[in-house]
Amino acid sequence: MTPTNAISPESYVGYEEAQYDVGTAIVRNKAAVYQAPSTVPADSYAFNGSWTVQSQEATAGSNAAIELQFSANDVYLVMGGTGTVGVTFNGRPLSTVKVSGVPRLYTLLSEARYRRPA
Repeated sequence: MTPTNAISPESYVGYEEAQYDVGTAIVRNKAAVYQAPSTVPADSYAFNGSWTVQSQEATAGSNAAIELQFSANDVYLVMGGTGTVGVTFNGRPLSTVKVSGVPRLYTLLSEARYRRPA
């Protein structure tokens, strides 16, 4: 089905393709602590906490989070490794995703209707 509402563009967390990241400037290929701005603009994301950002990927460190402002029915993220990822929506816990193995696509949010965070 072709969307009839505006939807957020596909985003990439590696610095080579990153177009919609805001906040602390990206430090390439080494661990750095990031601070998301108090407000992330529509259709953008920001790193928070410790991350190592490489050309095609970003590796989460301590207290790592991604703040995302989106317009979509579904939100996906390619993740690999081992651990759990907490998903919040409008500041409320939504789910916990168990990550295991090689990088693959995980569904973080799936809604029956179009939504834009408040």
